[in-house]
Amino acid sequence: MQVEWGYATALFIAATLSILVAWISWRRRRAPGSIPLFIFMLALAWWAGTYAFHWLRLPQPRLFFWLDATYLGVVIAPGAFLIFALIYTGRKIEHPKRLVALLSIEPLLTTFFLWTDPLHGWFFGNNAVREEAILDGGPLFIFNVAYSYGLVLTALLLLIQARLQSHAFNRRQLNIVVVGAFLPFFTNIISLSDLNPFTGLDLTPFAFTLTGISLAVGLFYYGLLDIVPVARHTLVEEMHDGVLVLDTFDRIVDINPTAQKMIGQTADSPIGKSAVQIFAPWPNLLERFQFTRAAQEEIAVNTDPMRVIDLHISPLYDSKQTFNGRLIVFRDITERKEIEEQLRQANQRLQQQLKEIEALQDQLREQALRDPLTGLFNRRYLAEAMRRELAQSIRQGWPLSVVLMDIDSFKAFNDVHGHTAGDRMLQALSELLQSKTRGSDFVCRYGGEEFVIVLPFTAQAAAIKRMQEFCQIFEAFHLAFEDQQLNTTLSIGVAAFPQDGETGDQLLDAADKAMYRAKAKGGNRVGGTSTDP
Repeated sequence: MQVEWGYATALFIAATLSILVAWISWRRRRAPGSIPLFIFMLALAWWAGTYAFHWLRLPQPRLFFWLDATYLGVVIAPGAFLIFALIYTGRKIEHPKRLVALLSIEPLLTTFFLWTDPLHGWFFGNNAVREEAILDGGPLFIFNVAYSYGLVLTALLLLIQARLQSHAFNRRQLNIVVVGAFLPFFTNIISLSDLNPFTGLDLTPFAFTLTGISLAVGLFYYGLLDIVPVARHTLVEEMHDGVLVLDTFDRIVDINPTAQKMIGQTADSPIGKSAVQIFAPWPNLLERFQFTRAAQEEIAVNTDPMRVIDLHISPLYDSKQTFNGRLIVFRDITERKEIEEQLRQANQRLQQQLKEIEALQDQLREQALRDPLTGLFNRRYLAEAMRRELAQSIRQGWPLSVVLMDIDSFKAFNDVHGHTAGDRMLQALSELLQSKTRGSDFVCRYGGEEFVIVLPFTAQAAAIKRMQEFCQIFEAFHLAFEDQQLNTTLSIGVAAFPQDGETGDQLLDAADKAMYRAKAKGGNRVGGTSTDP
């Protein structure tokens, strides 16, 4: 038998290319479909390599050993290619291990009956006695051919269906896969028919050379395993956002169902139509994408009712960084905006309610510290204010005086003129005190007809002088009540910090004693702890 160097060389080239593609697939084994593609290309490499050994007429332990050895690749390739097609086109494989086990049954049986064929003749049917008859066979050979064709045809139909349903982004990838897979299938039919110009030569491995080249081009230039059709179907077709792809002439080259529904183009496909025409009812949106390559904003679309669109425009570039169109992703966020507006209004109402509550709390706090009759601070506030003012006087070394005053003979005044007149006199005294004291002073109703004034920054002598002046003012004051002019007088006691006490209680007690000394002397006067005029 003559060595066929040409055949062997071509087959070795096919095997080398298959190994190269298998290596690339293994390096990208995390990508969907990469593992079955790796096994498929290794099977092709084995097929072509062992067939090359046959044509080199290498020593063999028995007749047609290398031809029989090719079948390890022959039986593995169809199943691996089918699994690759299933994964690559996005078909869900519920039980992958079970599928692999089922697809392994026929290859194992074929291999067994092939190598035991001399015992039963079921595979080649005793026809493989001549080299030119190796493509003829018995019933198991025919079954293997039919089974392998069935797997490859199924894979091809899956790929062709995906190609027909694909969009611009995946067509070149699928074209490469379909053409690369169809060539060996076509040449295998020729090899098994009378159309084969080379008697006894299986042309299928040579076609796998072209398969290897096409898949290598797909891997290197088109990212065959980087972006698969299932990704497009899952991420674009079924996403809730509208996706629109425009070419450089603003023509629609891709659109998903959500976008078609949003723009009202569900009946006819808008592919190939001008975006200017499609978006004419949306002038705001049209203005954004017509003169903008990239943008991200929210726009209001003047429809009835008005809609709010979240718009993202991204430029598309080819491998040479040439502008190739735009990707427009838009989402109808009208409902979200309505909810946000409702939340904003509810938040405003809540803030207003909080302000009202705070105001009411302030009023309650103020009422708790104010005397309801006179509006002056009460004893509760006095205790707090005294602690604060004394602490400041101690810290700064400032003088402080405490005044305690009482209306003279107020019980007799009430008995003669009535409690209403008494209340009016208390209110009038309160108004006079507030008008004659400083902003730094604070006046409190201590109880009944008694009042306390705290005078920060004021020594006892100055406090006594001020109170003497006020005592004269009040003596001259007359309250108009029921056609009467009522008047009365005050008895006032003054105590000073720190000489008369270092606490509020001590100072009040000292002022109280000074006031009673003034009353004992007839009232209408001011009494001090060190000076008793």
